[in-house]
Amino acid sequence: MIQLRLFAYLPDLCKSKQRRVEVPHREGMTVRDLLESEGLAGEDLVVMVNEKHVSADSALEDGDSVFFLPAIAGGRQ
Repeated sequence: MIQLRLFAYLPDLCKSKQRRVEVPHREGMTVRDLLESEGLAGEDLVVMVNEKHVSADSALEDGDSVFFLPAIAGGRQ
């Protein structure tokens, strides 16, 4: 099982509509697969797996903890 946590406005956009979601793990599953299954593939997100930044092509293992956070821009230059 993959433990997925969604932050800020993301629960409103995803299929589950929840901040915490348990997703069944599949062999060969990637972050991109998870993004697509939750309807978030087009969003600009920061993705963390087990508290480490990863890319959408990263493989997922059973028991992983995944965070999706909106990318934030702005601040002083």
